[in-house]
Parts: sequence; structure tokens; C-alpha cells
Amino acid sequence: MPRCFLPGLLAFCLVAMPCAALGMPGDPADDVQKILSSERLAGAAWSLVDGAEIHIGAAGTRDAERGTAMRAGDRVHVGSITKTLVALGLLRLASEGRIDLDAPVSAVLADIAFRNRWEETDPVRIRHLLDHTAGLEDARLWQMFSARVSPDDPLAAAFTRDASVLQVRTLPGERFSYSNIGYGLAGMMIEQVTGVRYEKWLAEHLLAPLGMRDSSFAFVSQTGPARDALLAWGHQDDLTPVPAMPIALRPAGQFTTTARDMAILARFLMGDGRLDGAVFVRSDLLRAMGRPTGTQAARAGLDTGYALGLVRRDRGGVIGLCHAGNIVGYHAMLCLYPEQQKAFFVSINTDSETADYARIDAAMMQALGLEPSRQSDTASTVDVSPWLGRYVPAPSRFAIQRYADLLAGGVSLERDSVGLAVTPFMGSPQRLAPAGGHLLKGEGRVAPSHVLLRDADGIPLLSQGTRTFRMIGTLPLVWLWGTLALGTIGIAHFAIVAPVLARRRRSAVIGPGTAGVFGLLGAVSLLVFQPLGSLGDPTATNIVIALATLSLPLAMLWQAIAEGMKRRMYWRLNLAASVAVLLLCTVLMNYGLIPLMLWC
Repeated sequence: MPRCFLPGLLAFCLVAMPCAALGMPGDPADDVQKILSSERLAGAAWSLVDGAEIHIGAAGTRDAERGTAMRAGDRVHVGSITKTLVALGLLRLASEGRIDLDAPVSAVLADIAFRNRWEETDPVRIRHLLDHTAGLEDARLWQMFSARVSPDDPLAAAFTRDASVLQVRTLPGERFSYSNIGYGLAGMMIEQVTGVRYEKWLAEHLLAPLGMRDSSFAFVSQTGPARDALLAWGHQDDLTPVPAMPIALRPAGQFTTTARDMAILARFLMGDGRLDGAVFVRSDLLRAMGRPTGTQAARAGLDTGYALGLVRRDRGGVIGLCHAGNIVGYHAMLCLYPEQQKAFFVSINTDSETADYARIDAAMMQALGLEPSRQSDTASTVDVSPWLGRYVPAPSRFAIQRYADLLAGGVSLERDSVGLAVTPFMGSPQRLAPAGGHLLKGEGRVAPSHVLLRDADGIPLLSQGTRTFRMIGTLPLVWLWGTLALGTIGIAHFAIVAPVLARRRRSAVIGPGTAGVFGLLGAVSLLVFQPLGSLGDPTATNIVIALATLSLPLAMLWQAIAEGMKRRMYWRLNLAASVAVLLLCTVLMNYGLIPLMLWC
């Protein structure tokens, strides 16, 4: 930036005045600063694209501990927006005829063996990985939070350690289920086709031609050998600075860039795929990004969904093609509006569990002055009565989360005096209006947001394009909630009641049941002292937790056998409590939560 007054004034006259005349985006800096303060976020860097014009800005701090200001040119992490670039790299290879998106993954990665019961007729295809429709789970803890991972580890190490990570849970191509594992495999395919590390090939054959000179797929951090002085610090919820850490699935989330470079990317993605007059990425492939076609929901007419590295997003009365990103210390968003030739990118250097990041997205949209998308016509819908009821995720995003999803991750579709509403277990209801056929449109949306489907067994499904729910009966929910309630009461009995009663009777305070419960509670409390970066490692804490969860049912079995030989009411209470806990343990074993081995 010029340091003397006259060159600065001249730059303002030559740039700012014509931009204002051309309707350049407004400056959202004041709004963003207010949002950062109210949401307790450290800082943000952003870019706004309006046709050929780019506006970059920043607010807040790059290091909350030192109070240094965030600069528009600072490098930032973008988390899962990395997937958009990895997908674009594969589209580049497809445009060169070096890869077929509809070929089975096995045609490129012969050593990758999916556990796919539909393999003979429906193999996992390359396109499925890029669309998150391969049926794979998202990731294991050890693939994302491990102090043992090195940036130089071969990508195959994320798949050879445990073959179960390649379990295909749904018919390939049929349903969306977000998967970092899938994009790890996408990076491996780039390496297999090109013969070099994916980071190097994408740097030379994607970033360099696009002119993204300040971006890198290589691992960089704020400390250590990979230190980059221009990289803003990431922050935890309490604004404690946290350095970047390597991950095993790095093609799914390892990328540093600047706001200006992301604006360059956005302009290309909204173009015709040409660079210097030559085809760089085929226009039909570029236009297919964010436009799903193969899923059951898409075939039923729902346009909302994910495809080839972007998701079609309906927010604030405007439909765009977007990708969000979260990684330790950061949250980011990229949104394109090709019909208006406008786009925004923003990276916030705080990974918060409570912040409303949508407020910053809204500030960017307002600064761009986006025109509302055309409302879809409301039309009559089929009789929804067979679809009224309770639903659970199908499939769960994380395998370890299946039990929790069944209990609290579902939604209900209900009809009341006003009309239809879909209500999350923990959340407010969203009103739905008929949108023709099996389609429904959520309140505040301009296009259909839900579709009513059935699976191969005729069970009702409710899909949002980026998530599918399967109807569940009352009895399974009663069983799950009943065993949880009884087991919790049993645990409370051995933690509180049994020691008090035993002490009154001058008997041994620490029986097997009480020892098992206190052992579990003590082990879980150790997680407070465990660094996030080693959550997926076989640390002493994780091993103690595994042993404690394994010991709990054994302790309860011992308690039940011992109490079964006694007749007094006190011992019968212990027997009933131990049986209740054993029932819960049996359920948890069925969902792979006993023993709880976080490193698996």
C-alpha cells in the first residue's frame, strides 16, 4: 500500500470512484466487526466479487492473545473448502481425458477394497466420492485428531490401518452422506494418475495457471518447521490461539490461501472454464458443480444438494453454490452466484461451537447487493399422511454417532392446524409448504427444500438433499430411551444411593457396581486434560476410558450374581440396578460403544 498521501489519493480516485459508479460491493467491515464482537470471534478476512471487480477486507484480530489486527492479505485456513479445489483438480484431469468420473474407483486405485455388498452391480465410482454419495462414513477420530500424523505420511496410511473405514453403508450414488474419507481417496487418485504427490500436482497444474500465488496445499502452521509468518492464528471458543495441526485425510481439509486468491478461484468457477482462450476445465463439468443428478432425491426433482465439490444453497431469498469449511481454529464459507456473477469468501479464525456464523454470511450477501432468486410456484403435493411420523438419520455421518443419532438426531414430520412442519428433536419447527408432487418447500426458502421418498423396502424417507432420514417406529425408540433411562437410574443408584445405604448398614461401601461406576466417571473426567490433537490416539487417557467402559458391564455382572443370592430388600435394589445397567451396556455394545476405543 502506498505510504505517502498523494499516491494514496490518486489510487482512491482511480479505483474507488469508478468502482462506486459501477456499483461495486459495499464495505461490510463495520457490520463484520460488530458481529465478531457480539459472537466472541477473533477476526475475519473476506473477498467480494462483482463481475471482474474484487474487493478484499478484514476485521478483528489475527492473534487475540497479542491483539494484532487481521489484515486482508493474511493467509488463512479454509478447512473443507479444500474439497472444492480437489474436485476441480479431478475435473481438470477429466477434461484432459486422463480420468473418467463414472469409472469405478477400483479402476484407478486397485489396492482399495471397499466392503460393498452391491459391488457386482453398483461399484463405488469416482463421481460418488466427489458427490459424497459413496456410502462411506465421514471419518474416524484418528484420521482427523492425531499427534502421530505427519504431513509427509502417504495418503494410503489413512485406509490401510483399519479396513472397516471402507465400509459402504448405502447403495452407491443413492444418498448423500458427507465423507472426508471419500476426498482422501480423491487425493490418492490424483497421485495415482499423475505419478506425483497431489499437493505438488495441484500447485503446478491448478493454482499456478489460475494465478493463486499465495495459496498452498502443503501443510503450514503458526509454529514449528512449517511456520508461516503470514498465517493468522486460529482460536478456540475462549479465544485461546491454537496452531494448525496435520491430518491424515489432508485432501479433505488442508489448504491455506488468501481472500484475494479465493476471489480469483470464484471468478473462474463462475466462468466458462477457459484460461487464455484455451479449455482448462470443460464447461459442462464446471456447470455440473453443485447440481446433483444421480441421487434418489435429485431424481425425484429436488435440486438442493451436493455435486462435484459444491452444494446448492438456498438462504436469504437467494440460491447460490457454496461450500463451508471447519478445521481446528477456523470456520470459512465460499458462495457463488453465477447468474449474477457475484461471489463472496470469508474465513473466520475462530472455531466456535456457539457462534452464529450465518450472520457474517448475511453481511457478505448484503454487501454484494444480491437480487432475490425467483420463487418456485406452490403446487399440490401427494397425500403426505403415510410420511407423518418420527425419522432418524439414514445413515449417520459418523459410525460412532449412530446411537446418539437414534436418540436425539432425528426429526418428526407432523401436521397441525397451520399445515406441515418438520421438527428436530432439539430445535424449532420449520414450516413446510407443498411444492408439487413429493416436493416440499421450507419457510423462507425460494425453492423446494425437502422431498418425500421410500427406500427399497418401502419405508418412508424424508430427504433434504444433503441429509436423508428414515422413518422409525415407536417400539425401537421406546426400547432405546427406556434402556437409557433405566441404565442412568442404575448408575445413579451405585454412585449415590448404594454407598449411603451401605454405610448406614456398616457394610463395605465399595461394591463391584459402585467401583465400576466411579471408575467410569473418573476415566471420562480425564478427557478434560487430553489435548484435542491427540483425541484419536491410544493415549493413557483413552486406554483408561476403554478399560473403564469394558469393566462396567463386568462389574455389574459380578454385582448381579452376588446380590442374586441374597434376600433382603437392600440387596434386591442393588440387583435391580445392576440388571438395568447391564441392559444399557448390552445396547451400547451393539453400537460399538463398549469398549469405547477412541483410537479405532
